[in-house]
Amino acid sequence: MIIYALVAIAPLVLSIFFPRMNEVDKRKRKYLILCGIVLILFMGLRSRFIGSTDTANYYNMMNRAIVSNSWIEYYRSDYVEAGFQFFLFCLSRIFTSPQWIIVISSAIYVICIFYCIYKNSDNVVMSVVMYITLGLMQFEMQGMRQSIAMSLCILSFEFVKKKKFVPFLFVVILAAQFHRTAFLFIAVYFISLLAYRWWNLCLLCLGSIIVFANADKIITVANEIFETDYSQSIDSGGFIATAIYVLIIVFAMLYNREVRYERQDKTQSAIMFITILGMISYIMRYIGAQASERISFYFIFGQLLLLPNTISTFKEEPKKIINAAVYVLCIGLFLYRLRGSDFLPYEFFWSTL
Repeated sequence: MIIYALVAIAPLVLSIFFPRMNEVDKRKRKYLILCGIVLILFMGLRSRFIGSTDTANYYNMMNRAIVSNSWIEYYRSDYVEAGFQFFLFCLSRIFTSPQWIIVISSAIYVICIFYCIYKNSDNVVMSVVMYITLGLMQFEMQGMRQSIAMSLCILSFEFVKKKKFVPFLFVVILAAQFHRTAFLFIAVYFISLLAYRWWNLCLLCLGSIIVFANADKIITVANEIFETDYSQSIDSGGFIATAIYVLIIVFAMLYNREVRYERQDKTQSAIMFITILGMISYIMRYIGAQASERISFYFIFGQLLLLPNTISTFKEEPKKIINAAVYVLCIGLFLYRLRGSDFLPYEFFWSTL
């Protein structure tokens, strides 16, 4: 538990050495690089047995790629996406230890989310703390294929902001070669075209009602497309995660003037709608299918931007109090969720060889 606590508070400690970083771009870059190195080492050097069994399975896939003499010998058409298999095979031609797939994938996650934070967050310290503590980092530590796809989709948000559909679509298609659910991220481009207006919110809510009403049919089609069986709905749990979504969105609606009064640049309203889409997808776990929770992680990065950007609009004194409260609550929730989880105890990979 101690190492997780240290990782969670590390962004706060490191920020002491980079005063006013949100105002000085060079300091912000150096800070994110330093935090990134810490997280890549923490995630990349972990044992393959931490979290779910997925990481161990991908580790074994990498090991099989290393001992395979050719692509034909390694590739299995009835297995996971060909893009992910090709990715492992390429890495196996460079590295001789299967641990490298954990290191490289961890680097992909951190670089992509930190680049997004660098370009879009008004408080990078809070965004990094939220990344570590609110569930995204933990998901990435055990869902490798989808997490790589998610990371590429997060990068594509820069094309969304610039209204460049072709390169955006190209990146999403690339992401789908790692996990087919990435195609669902295409919705982000179209909701980003919406301005923050009450009728657009009603439109999004109406769309949600339609999705909820036809959840069974949608899941049936999704099972056929993705060749999976996501039909089990969730009856309990997840209330804290739902509450976090609701609180962040309501807080932004009430206090984020930049969202409410945008005219030309719709970046902040796009972040708002992405967060709402994530909440809708997550809530579907109760009345739709278990896959909805996993799909919601494609949109969870909106939380990491929306809350810090809203708080940044406050005056200095209340902002300090709110920042402190957010840090305490995030870190406390993170440590509480770790109790009894498969993430404990943390072990480095060399201790389980």
